[in-house]
Amino acid sequence: MVDAPSQKDDVDAGKATVDMNHDGKNDTAVQTRDDGTVVGYTDTDGDGEADVITIIEADGDVTIGEHTGEDQWTDVEHGHIDSQGNYTPDSTGSRR
Repeated sequence: MVDAPSQKDDVDAGKATVDMNHDGKNDTAVQTRDDGTVVGYTDTDGDGEADVITIIEADGDVTIGEHTGEDQWTDVEHGHIDSQGNYTPDSTGSRR
């Protein structure tokens, strides 16, 4: 589930299908939007709620945000996917 600020209720991100921290348990649900944007919702603490959102836009721009409170998300990093397919950070916010 995702605590989405623009929604009255939490949003179902779907079933986690990716194990981002390699602990043997899937923790990230991935969605692809009609415009080619890929969004990953990661539950880092195993409580069933997304704690980190990673947005990869069709043009390669990347935004990473953290859930910082009720209906609140904070951008913590911006970057891009380079021509080799690697992620390169452009800026990092302060993590709480």
